Amino acid sequence: MTSHTTPPPSNGKPSPVPADSQGTPAGLRVLLADDDIINQRLGGLLLERLGHRPVCVANGLEALQQLAASPYDAVILDVEMPGLGGPETAVRIRSGTSGVLDPAIPLLGLSGHGQGPERDSCLEAGMNGYLAKPLRAEDLQRALAEIVPRL
Repeated sequence: MTSHTTPPPSNGKPSPVPADSQGTPAGLRVLLADDDIINQRLGGLLLERLGHRPVCVANGLEALQQLAASPYDAVILDVEMPGLGGPETAVRIRSGTSGVLDPAIPLLGLSGHGQGPERDSCLEAGMNGYLAKPLRAEDLQRALAEIVPRL
């Protein structure tokens, strides 16, 4: 996946996203953090097929760097990544001291362990939602529609 350069609005935050005819956000710039290259490719491909613009990184530290450098509409964080996992990354994003452009950015957790303690840890860390692997296009689109502000 390649990074797209979109000039940030004057306040450094993405604008509300226009919705398609079904009220689903269209053309989102989504940061996907997952240490598994196959999951990055699958997630990136699903996002592209849904009309979004994905940027993939391999861990939480890279996600923080991207979020400090460029505006995004949403972030998907794998729960288990080496160094800095999804919940820990979410806590840093929400802290307001991490240098990210938008500490209130919509966040989704992603895990292969289904619904359970990992889902709860994502929500407790300040994430807005949770997705289970294997990632399915309809689940991804529904989750994004639930957390991203629309016009």
